[in-house]
Amino acid sequence: MTVKRHVVILFLTAFAIALSGAPKPLLRLQHDAEVLYTEFSPDGKRVATASKDKTARVWDAQNGKPVGQPIQHDDEVAVARFSPNGKWIVTGCADGTARVWDVETGKPVTPSMKHPDAPASSGYVEWAEFSTDGKRIVTASLGGTARVWDSATGKPLTEPMEHESKIYSAHFSSDGNRIVTASADGTARVWDAESGKPTTDLLVEDGRVYTAEFSPDGKLVLTACQDHFAQLWDAQTGKLVNNPLKQLEGVHFAQFSPDGAKILTLSANKACTWDVITGKLLIDSIQQGPDSMGFISAEFSRDGKRIVTASADKTARVWDAQTGKQLGEPMKHEAELRSAKFSPDGKRIVTAAEDKTARVWDAPR
Repeated sequence: MTVKRHVVILFLTAFAIALSGAPKPLLRLQHDAEVLYTEFSPDGKRVATASKDKTARVWDAQNGKPVGQPIQHDDEVAVARFSPNGKWIVTGCADGTARVWDVETGKPVTPSMKHPDAPASSGYVEWAEFSTDGKRIVTASLGGTARVWDSATGKPLTEPMEHESKIYSAHFSSDGNRIVTASADGTARVWDAESGKPTTDLLVEDGRVYTAEFSPDGKLVLTACQDHFAQLWDAQTGKLVNNPLKQLEGVHFAQFSPDGAKILTLSANKACTWDVITGKLLIDSIQQGPDSMGFISAEFSRDGKRIVTASADKTARVWDAQTGKQLGEPMKHEAELRSAKFSPDGKRIVTAAEDKTARVWDAPR
């Protein structure tokens, strides 16, 4: 394709979007390969992105300019998470390492934190996050281990927490005392964050457990499973609470609302909300048209009033969490989306996509 023809196509695409009334992004943040993850900083002033181009970047959320130098890894970067005070970010990489970086300079704070299963391809660090006090980091590896690290020194604080297959996620409880992991071996487990020892028996499902998280008060664990179910468990005893929350397709994501009163579940073609106490289905109408491709991710806004979804149909959409009705028009990329996140104040959304961009949008209300 000639340069001239390429420019004409881009112009016609932009013109068609303008005529259609589709939302226009406030900012377009460019990488050299697919953007796998993005989020706002706790104060909403920065955006972090993680990309297959082997870099993570920090951007000014107002003008889209890069902040600091690119954060370089030796392989694709799966995730980039801000610390609670917004001064550091932790990255997780396909090379089996995680690392803490200074937000303003892009320079490393710690040495590389290497999982024991690295550098094998299975050592891919799929997830990393700070504890609520910012002093520790938990990482989850597709090699089947999770680790806790000192965020200032990068030193391991526990022995590896092991599953028999890939670990997709690892989350701290709100008080930082426990960690819950989700694994492809069909189990989730609660661990003591200080010792790395299990505090419950395995929470056993009938298929891959894609996500597991604590309720805001730390009393419950929520799991999302390939077997069409989301389940609630007592975080102290590991026993099931209420009946399973069943969808017609495998549930690949589940999240508590910020107040802990509702649950959001996501399958390929539908998002549902449920009452935590009764297990009653509240909304099952969040779905796209019959020709649309599946949902990739979803999350509540901080006030719990809206839900944003990211989809393989190249769009992000916002939904009323009380009624399930779509708010505004779809936010469109040129390729499949990987994530969509609200800003802390709920006024903006940042999306990440396989078209090598992250984009910031006004959030429909």
